[in-house]
Amino acid sequence: MHAAALSDRVQGVIATTLVDMADPRTFIRAARWPWLAAGALVGFAVAPWLFDRLALPLGWLAPMKAMSSRPALQAYFHRDAILGGARTPARFFRTLHAARNDRPDPGCPLLLAHPGADSWTPTSLSLEVLKRIPSETEFVELSNGSHLPLESPAAAELQMAVMGFLDRISAAHGDRQRR
Repeated sequence: MHAAALSDRVQGVIATTLVDMADPRTFIRAARWPWLAAGALVGFAVAPWLFDRLALPLGWLAPMKAMSSRPALQAYFHRDAILGGARTPARFFRTLHAARNDRPDPGCPLLLAHPGADSWTPTSLSLEVLKRIPSETEFVELSNGSHLPLESPAAAELQMAVMGFLDRISAAHGDRQRR
């Protein structure tokens, strides 16, 4: 969404989660261990130069089990070198938290298709951000589905929502081309 705001070529944004990591409550809520996130916030403020040097496995910082309700996928996300096993610099999280955007606006239509059973980032967190977006928005809550909505019927509902959104964007863009 933020990258779309920097470009005049983006015609639509599709998201399954919108969170404001600048909000300390959200930052702590999104962490695997809230106590670690709360401590990190203090460290970011007191000694950012020290924290920026740290790099920890993402699986230590984010709740990889919440990515999916399927145990095999949970294990995969946790151990995969690009996902849970990737060493992520604390600087990334510090700058993510430091980024203030009180009025996010992608400058184009946005579809939020939020998984209804996302235990990592509940729908309420995404709706807090969505209500601040002045651009045209559409919200669909998937019947179930974890953070990565692969479960049925969430995956099929996501596909239908995305296809409908893309059709509307395409039709609107086609109308502009004809004018």
